[in-house]
Amino acid sequence: MDYSVAKTVISFTVLLTAASCSEVICPSILESEADIEHLQSNMENRNYRLGEVVDYHCDAGYRILGKTWRECSGPSLDFPNQTWSDLDPICSEVECPDPGDIQFEAGRYLESTNVGGSVRFSCRSGYSLRGSAVRFCQPDGMWNGTLTTCDHESFFCPNPGIPIGGRMVNAHKMRFREGEIVSYECKGNKVLIGSRQRECLKTRAWSGEPPTCQGPYDFEDTLKIASRFGREIEGIVADLQAPIIDQSPKDRRRRFIDPGYTQGMDIYFVFDASGSIPKAHFRYSLDLAKALVSKVGGADGPRRARYGACVFASWAQISFLVSDPQPSVEIVLLLIDGLIDQVNPEEIGQGTATGKALQLVHETMIPAAHDRPNAKKYLFLFTDGKPNVGGYIATARNEAATLRSRYGVEIHCIGIGAEVDRNELQEIASHPISEHLFFIRDYGEVGLLAQSITQQELDYSPCGYNKRPSDRRSPRIVGGEFSESGNWPWQVALFCDPNIAGCDDCVPTFFCGGSLIARKWVLSAAQCFRRCDVGDIRVYTGIIDKSQDSLLEFDPTKVYNLDGDDALIMHEAFNRYLDNDIALLRLSRNVTFSPNVRPICLPQPNMQDTELYSTNGAAYVAGWGSTYPYDTDVDCLDDTYRPTSPVLKELAIPVRTNRECRDSIQDHFRCSIVAAYKPAIAFCAGYSEGNLDACRGDSGGPVMRQLRTADGSRRWVQIGIVSWGEGCAQEGRYGIYTRLSAYKEWIHNHIGAGESPIQIHEHTSAGVDAPESPECNCEVWQECMDTKRDGEWTCRCIHPQHCDDVVGQEQCGSDGRTYASICKLKATACLLDLDIRVASQGPCPESPGLKDYSVYESPESSVDPDFLTTGGQNNESVPTRTASDQVTFDDCGYQENPRHRTWGTIAGGQHSEAGQWPWQVALFCHVNCTRCLPRFFCGGSLIARNWVLSAAHCFRQCKPSDIRVYTGIIDKSMSSLQYFDPALVYTLDGDHALIRHEAFNSDNLDNDIALLRLSCNVKLSSRVRTICMPHLALTGRTLYLPSGEPSMLAGWGTAQPYDYGNLCIDGIKPTSSLLRHVVVPVRTHAECRQSFLHHFQCATVSDYKPDIAFCAGVPEGGSDACKGDSGGPVMRQLTVADGTRRWVQIGIVSWGEGCAVEGRYGIYIRLSAYTDWIQEHVGA
Repeated sequence: MDYSVAKTVISFTVLLTAASCSEVICPSILESEADIEHLQSNMENRNYRLGEVVDYHCDAGYRILGKTWRECSGPSLDFPNQTWSDLDPICSEVECPDPGDIQFEAGRYLESTNVGGSVRFSCRSGYSLRGSAVRFCQPDGMWNGTLTTCDHESFFCPNPGIPIGGRMVNAHKMRFREGEIVSYECKGNKVLIGSRQRECLKTRAWSGEPPTCQGPYDFEDTLKIASRFGREIEGIVADLQAPIIDQSPKDRRRRFIDPGYTQGMDIYFVFDASGSIPKAHFRYSLDLAKALVSKVGGADGPRRARYGACVFASWAQISFLVSDPQPSVEIVLLLIDGLIDQVNPEEIGQGTATGKALQLVHETMIPAAHDRPNAKKYLFLFTDGKPNVGGYIATARNEAATLRSRYGVEIHCIGIGAEVDRNELQEIASHPISEHLFFIRDYGEVGLLAQSITQQELDYSPCGYNKRPSDRRSPRIVGGEFSESGNWPWQVALFCDPNIAGCDDCVPTFFCGGSLIARKWVLSAAQCFRRCDVGDIRVYTGIIDKSQDSLLEFDPTKVYNLDGDDALIMHEAFNRYLDNDIALLRLSRNVTFSPNVRPICLPQPNMQDTELYSTNGAAYVAGWGSTYPYDTDVDCLDDTYRPTSPVLKELAIPVRTNRECRDSIQDHFRCSIVAAYKPAIAFCAGYSEGNLDACRGDSGGPVMRQLRTADGSRRWVQIGIVSWGEGCAQEGRYGIYTRLSAYKEWIHNHIGAGESPIQIHEHTSAGVDAPESPECNCEVWQECMDTKRDGEWTCRCIHPQHCDDVVGQEQCGSDGRTYASICKLKATACLLDLDIRVASQGPCPESPGLKDYSVYESPESSVDPDFLTTGGQNNESVPTRTASDQVTFDDCGYQENPRHRTWGTIAGGQHSEAGQWPWQVALFCHVNCTRCLPRFFCGGSLIARNWVLSAAHCFRQCKPSDIRVYTGIIDKSMSSLQYFDPALVYTLDGDHALIRHEAFNSDNLDNDIALLRLSCNVKLSSRVRTICMPHLALTGRTLYLPSGEPSMLAGWGTAQPYDYGNLCIDGIKPTSSLLRHVVVPVRTHAECRQSFLHHFQCATVSDYKPDIAFCAGVPEGGSDACKGDSGGPVMRQLTVADGTRRWVQIGIVSWGEGCAVEGRYGIYIRLSAYTDWIQEHVGA
């Protein structure tokens, strides 16, 4: 089902009057609304029938006051002289609230509260500024950036700050000492969301949640909501997949229970169907619920998820129960679709009885699930208004409290529109509020949210998110508490597994911890690797219990080897004093991310040491180290065997000042050979009274803090590595940790050649222009920045192709004004376009101590790519090259990154890397709508500078003017698209630029091929280049040989196999966020025909046609093209006419039945049959 198409429900009824019956008709009011400034709508110039709805929105920088829609409803008591409901909407200019004062500030400069305006803060002398020094007003009426505070080292807890639009009671008396309580209230009509009171705890953290003050028209950007809601779904999936564990009240030891445990998960949907919600809008709530179901899954396996639903207005009505038959996800989706028919005012009234709906869940729906009393329970409440019947808020609050406390139900509330009672939903939702409460502007954005979640697969690659980001839960001391699966998904356990011949009883030996910082990289301590050969090291990911019994059943796919003898990189200055105690491990293959396996963030460029190592607030450490305090003996020996913990434990530890660390080593360390504390490369943390500490066996593990990152999100950032101490948890002695911020460049220098740790970019909402910067006279692109944040702008001219995550990349030769060329330093790791020629070289004029530089200039003309041909098929010939010839980006079929291009392991596809398939493009539909999200719909391939090849069936629902071609793209997730370079996105060259084959048949998909002519030439580079066409191959017979080179396909399609089922229903299938590729062997005609005749159950195609198609795949299933891959290339690396080996496109992904099902092969367009057709159009 396509969620990009708005669904309109038209109802026919009669309006009874005293005289007669007539059909209600609402005339178009386009002309009258045209006079309303900044108002946009989807109204058409036609008559509307009863029940039809028109949606409104305002231009960027304006917001609607009142309802965002009007319904054709006929005359009413409120509006007897009109057929449209409500009054004309009004657009009001957006303003951000007064940012208010911050405690201990030296002053602030408020430019404007209008959209684009800014405010700058500064702190008094002796205070450190945390958060954003400059904040800009966004089109949603909110200030960007993070809460600004002024901190002092004398504070026990960090300054918690004052929310914009609020105040801190008795703020002048607060010094943030242990035990102090701060109270908040909001100004005007703002509602306080979060904690009204917070206490400064012993861990140097604040209880509760940071409060915000929100007005009725304050709504988050849809992309931010999608990100938050997506993380909640990730958490639910993590709960479903995590090992089932029990906690003994005696020793609090976590124990794994029989994997046959069948309690599972029950999810309840509660839908507001009151009279204020038209059916067309009610459907969007159903779409969001269906999106969630498609992610979580259904009835497969003993620990499956089951679903129940009810609708409510003045009364509540059960739709279906979790105990009802739910044999598949598709059936659940059909059940949810059927709820649209239950919006019947005669049966459930038109009021809003939220309390009655929750009471129905409590008294009827949960008891009906008596077969699984211990199932994990979730409830999602969708509503657009305030309770006005059935006891109002008190009943809803009491029922919600019962559900949470008695049954353990985790309640999520989705409030839609400005009429929602935010206080009420805050009372109903579970804590933490930031993870369970969502306010959405209107039902149109609910549909966009459903669309965003449906299109994207769950993405576990963003760093620093755990299963419950705020579960750090009560910030009390958790020293010695056992961790749960997903709490620290980056934590790894290092084992030594020597391959001893003839030793059947040998078991791996645990020796250290570590942290996952990228798909192939683990961070640990250098001291750990004294006694285990590199070839014997095993990295266990997603592990909680390392006991021998658990290891015997541990999933071997989560265990990784190192990538050769040079894959262990210890710091070159590591010594016996444990200076520079840091090491990197490069794994032999990419880690598969999941809810319980994902990377941690490293210190970001915007993070200062004053924030990372602030003594205000707690840091956390996790590991399997010894669990009891101990001291070294009088002879300073520490050779007593001390058992490590079988289960991962976690501990909150306060960071100490440099003076405290220095005094601790000088006064309390008796046996240390370390001469002095070195704050430049280390820090210390712990409790002066002892008892809580990192201990033996914890070495190499991460020290981490949850911090606000550049994009405004709170993520876990690794600030240190467990290094050493004297004894364990002894009074007066703190643990010593490697200061990770001192090694950022060292880490990047080693990882830069492979996969860099994930960088977090600052989010800028669409529609906000950056502050006006001075003009630069550049022959190439310009970059202007306020580098010192003092209002003085520096200009530099750069090439559009940026360097790839190169830390320390520098540029010189700038006078801050005019640039006729650029100076690139450290360019060996940069991928520059070869159509930029070197103009001059020499020492860097501004920085003589740096290495040589090269000056590049833009060419005056470009060269068209050799589109192709051999043997006199046109007047141009293919250039011949020798091995010494330089390959330019104009040459088709060359990869920048040739890895994974042969067989390897077929496992349903691997993630592709940048430059691996540089001709691959992603096609998006950009509807001309202020709030609409781009919708991915197909793949394609770049075959010339301004021509793209795809499948004809892709273009059923997107107009040519709305098509966008994304080149050089790997990650198509919504979060990634926010930062995608717009210069790599191309439009079509008019309505006639989409050329579908004239004989294309939409019923049987014959001639499923299309060409797209772009509006301008594509900028070729190492990551954007063309693929060769079939007749460039030296011999045509090699194109489709079953026993030839392996054929590959790439795309963003669904990553998991699926079948249509007996009902032949092709339900919602999320596509992959990241580009993937897979080997698909070409099959013989006989195999294709037999597969088609005996294994295809639902196809409407009557016969396999080898003259225009071919099939490929593996008979056992598991590897295939899937939904979303359509239009992408099938390719082989072949010898071409000039004797070189290049990638040649042999087919286009067309269709199949299900995905990767045993016995069924995918059907692909035989591209060699269309060479003349392509040449006819492209040659013209």
